[in-house]
Amino acid sequence: MTLPTALMDREYQKFEEIDGQTAVRVKGTNFEGSVSIRGLKIGGKHSQITINSATWTELVSSLSAQRNLVAIQNNTGQDVKINFDDSIAGFVGTRIADGSERAYDVQGAVPIYAKCSTGSAVLDIEELA
Repeated sequence: MTLPTALMDREYQKFEEIDGQTAVRVKGTNFEGSVSIRGLKIGGKHSQITINSATWTELVSSLSAQRNLVAIQNNTGQDVKINFDDSIAGFVGTRIADGSERAYDVQGAVPIYAKCSTGSAVLDIEELA
């Protein structure tokens, strides 16, 4: 197929009418991929996890194969760092400041670990499936 030289003509070729509705035309071979539904579909779970400054603590110990979001709320009065590798030495990772929240679009058995800057603290964890 020879492409039209005018950009507007190329744009018009992307669309076709199907059952009276405008649709994007997709033609080709060897398409791959998957589709998954996000958001609260099955249920939610709320946990409070105690962390410390000495070791990485896994935030979700019973990983749900059906989860698709984990939210971490830090109302501890101190900085918290999260990481995906508990073998990392020191206070290294993504910072979650006191009074803030971070959410991850994760599925399956992806562990998330946390440490606080001093002593110990309790984080609020919310999982959606």
